[in-house]
Amino acid sequence: MYEFLHVANGEVSDKYRVNPAYVQLCQQILKREWDRLKSDIEHAKNSL
Repeated sequence: MYEFLHVANGEVSDKYRVNPAYVQLCQQILKREWDRLKSDIEHAKNSL
């Protein structure tokens, strides 16, 4: 995962290409948080 940070003067695409595990982890976190947000919104709508 730290290879992502060690790409010197690289473009963003270069950083993502060198470490797909980092990208996968970020996507999992984003998906989890998105699902949590949708659930919270749904619960808030139902409690009105």
